[in-house]
Amino acid sequence: MSKSGGQYQGSKKRLAKNTVLLYFRQILILAVTLYTSRVVLQVLGASDYGIYSLIGSFVSLFNVISGAFVVAITRYMAFVMGEGNVDDMKNLYSTSVWIQLILGGGITIAVIISGIWYINNLMVLPVARIDATTWVLVFSAASFYIGLLSVPYNALIVAHERMQAFAYIAFVEVSLKLVTVLILPWTPFDKLITYGALTVFVTFIVRLLYMWYCQRHFAECMFKWHIDWSLFKDMMKFIRWAFLGNGAVTLKEQGISIIMNLFLGTTINAARGLANSVNGAVTSFINNFIQAVQPQITKMYSSGQHEAMCHLICLSCRFSFFLLLFLSLPVIKNIDYILSIWLGETPEYTNIFIVLTLIDSLVNSLSAPMLYGTLAEGNIKVYEIVLTITYVASLPISYLLLWLEISPVWIYVMLIIMRMMIQSYLVWQGKAYGMSFSLFGREVLWYVLPVALVATLVGCVVDLSGLINMQMLCFIAETTVLLMAVAVIIVLIGMRGGERLALWQAVRQKLSQFKA
Repeated sequence: MSKSGGQYQGSKKRLAKNTVLLYFRQILILAVTLYTSRVVLQVLGASDYGIYSLIGSFVSLFNVISGAFVVAITRYMAFVMGEGNVDDMKNLYSTSVWIQLILGGGITIAVIISGIWYINNLMVLPVARIDATTWVLVFSAASFYIGLLSVPYNALIVAHERMQAFAYIAFVEVSLKLVTVLILPWTPFDKLITYGALTVFVTFIVRLLYMWYCQRHFAECMFKWHIDWSLFKDMMKFIRWAFLGNGAVTLKEQGISIIMNLFLGTTINAARGLANSVNGAVTSFINNFIQAVQPQITKMYSSGQHEAMCHLICLSCRFSFFLLLFLSLPVIKNIDYILSIWLGETPEYTNIFIVLTLIDSLVNSLSAPMLYGTLAEGNIKVYEIVLTITYVASLPISYLLLWLEISPVWIYVMLIIMRMMIQSYLVWQGKAYGMSFSLFGREVLWYVLPVALVATLVGCVVDLSGLINMQMLCFIAETTVLLMAVAVIIVLIGMRGGERLALWQAVRQKLSQFKA
């Protein structure tokens, strides 16, 4: 086996291990979040909980900027590590910290100043809670800044593919959050202010843990007072274009919501919000898989393994689609029943919005690994411009559709088509590192399309209502049968012979270990 092929096989093993670790982390965080949200709502009350959520939403608007920092620093960390130069890694680490200290500090000050203006001029709240709300803003901004300072450390962990660190620290984080909500009812101080202060404390402790882990395990984690201005300027160019794309995505999401509200009122926003919530819960698991593969793609590019990188991208496209299909198909099939037991009555269009949003995410699952290939190559200017033009164009088109009294369902159809266009462009731009439409067709679409077709047909056929009278038992039985069927379809149709053999050997090994 060639060196490139051996590293490709090793990448697949690390990818599987890291995905499992990140899945564990996500399940743990999701479970604790569901519990703590309920307790905090009970302790704070609806009004104060609404204040806390609204301030959180306001601060999160600035994630458009911080998200560009995350993309740039994570990319550069993995890229330089692939080159294997420790001195360059040290310079990159220090420069990244300086970027977060200086620019992140400026953004945080902007958050506080604009937030105070928002609280005193636009926000509707009881006069008696203005001071408490201002404190919550300050605490939220502090948490935001601490989170920014954690980015270089998180990027180092991702670049080194030490995903177990995320799992371990996540356990500490959720434990601290549980302690927070347990002691909150017993504090003699203002509950809203106390909760904000405790949240900052938890964020700070978690940040210290990431810093301690990195300094203990990574030699390049050494802060210098010197800034590599050449690297700084190069990273700022990357951040500028990443910010353009992030801004376009935010503009598209918020703009369409505003346009829908203008024509159809608040109930359509409720349906859209529920669709985004369901989609976020489902896709959070696939995002862990994508996060695990990103550093491998970047390091392969920087070390010149372009052929192995293309194969890994195609493999990631296939399995990200399969994982999301496995999770979303039961939701799509039983969406009406799921909504009935979850919410009871739902706004009009909720069910079809959820279905189309999940389909959009399925299409997007094919493009995420391709995007990491483009980020690794570094020439993101044209891609971000194409993304911005496409998403900005969605706003007047959405307005025109609703002005013509066409169903808002077609807005989602339009967004799916735009997603396909962006996916096609990513494949075309991939020629810079060896990707081609023929390779993408052979290694991705040749497997993905038959699996999607057969799985959908099976989903339409599976109906146990004639055998099981109780609706809940019927739902559980149908979901179980469908999941098993989709898994078999993926193995038989979606996997190559060598991949099936590797899967079978892994299963046999685990079974033998279990018996022993």
